[in-house]
Amino acid sequence: MNILLLVFPIPLLTVLFAQPIYGFESLGAHDVPHFRTLPCPNPEDIAPCICTYTADKGVMDMDCMNISDEEELYQVFHSLIPIPTFGKLSLPSDRLTTLTDEVFRVATFEDVIINCSNDCEPTLTTVGPNTFIKSVSTLMSLTMYPTNISEFPFDTIQEYVNINAFILNDSPLSIFPTISSETLLTLVLINDTFREIPAHILDELPNLKQLELGWNSIDSLGKDVFASLPDIRQIVMVNGGLRHLHSRQFAVTSPNLYVIVLESNLIETVDPDTFIGLQSSTIQLVGNKLTLLPEATWKPLLDSGVILQLAGNDLTCGCDVAWIVLEPTYHPLV
Repeated sequence: MNILLLVFPIPLLTVLFAQPIYGFESLGAHDVPHFRTLPCPNPEDIAPCICTYTADKGVMDMDCMNISDEEELYQVFHSLIPIPTFGKLSLPSDRLTTLTDEVFRVATFEDVIINCSNDCEPTLTTVGPNTFIKSVSTLMSLTMYPTNISEFPFDTIQEYVNINAFILNDSPLSIFPTISSETLLTLVLINDTFREIPAHILDELPNLKQLELGWNSIDSLGKDVFASLPDIRQIVMVNGGLRHLHSRQFAVTSPNLYVIVLESNLIETVDPDTFIGLQSSTIQLVGNKLTLLPEATWKPLLDSGVILQLAGNDLTCGCDVAWIVLEPTYHPLV
């Protein structure tokens, strides 16, 4: 008996197995081929989630925006997923109420986005302390908006050794969270309900660069609250409730801070030494309620090259601003 042995050259085998592999199950008369792109799981195993693979980046993303509830999400991630390593995970915040610790089994993610459309009714209220525990070494960003989350396991953020962005917007969060992280670069808490930023609350974020806290009801700031951020670049607190700014509330130690945005608050007065440590930065105070520009408050800042943006304030034009008018070097800065 003659046996025909086919031997492929090694380079040909390399080419064959380096390409994305597609396949489909046996079809009925009216079936549509259900293609699979390796290393993604079989589409029917993870439906209604959709896995996409970007070959040039070697990354799988999982889109679960069409998931109906927690049970269906649980079934998806407890199905056969040969390689449970994903880049982006997308989830709806208006179809889930709780993300339990076991829901994702052994799956890991780099970026998690939980959101819904602007006119949706968010239902997500709870995220377990270990929901993303398998991603402690991979998670880089967690974005959630809008949600009904009033509590979150903020104390676990420090366990994620590569996280650089945390965003929680449009939630009923009523107390500014205590967060510790050596890697967090961006913290965004927009349109929540807290009113106070206590002193020392940011002390455990040594590498934070961007802080956005707009559309809150913030009317109270602790003294030196931003001074513990040695590399902060941007502080944004627009559309808040700030009315009177006091000494050292915006004291900074970062030489890289380039802007403080306080647009559309209710600011009427600013004490001397409110802003300390700014070097060639911009203070954006557009749309507040300032009427006076006391020399003791603003001259030291202009002497340091700080730019003041003051449009939309009802400033008086009297002798109290003569110190600015009579000094031409200040004119480009105001």
